[in-house]
Amino acid sequence: MTITLLEKWLAQFKFRNWTEHRSNHEKKGKTVTNAEKKKRAEQIAENLSNNKIWYSHGLQIGLQKLQKELRLEIEDYSINVDIRTKIRCYVEFLTPYLIPYFIRYESFLHSRNLF
Repeated sequence: MTITLLEKWLAQFKFRNWTEHRSNHEKKGKTVTNAEKKKRAEQIAENLSNNKIWYSHGLQIGLQKLQKELRLEIEDYSINVDIRTKIRCYVEFLTPYLIPYFIRYESFLHSRNLF
């Protein structure tokens, strides 16, 4: 289920503005199809779920590894002081209210509609 959700999220949201090939020399400048987005999402999900690559189930995968090894384009907000400060303030504001949930759950999801 996790792999299916990741594939769907990547193809629909992460790759929504991916309209033109840039790194594949054979396809450079050509339009990216939905099938290509789906295939790329499947490759990433497969790689992320491969324990032989990551040797871990619960540890984070660093930004540089995701960028270099999976060729994901991820904005590094830590270099933008304004965004970094706002995210840190948000986390510090929420943490005291979420501590009871951390005792029962290891993580939580926050969307505009719910926690």
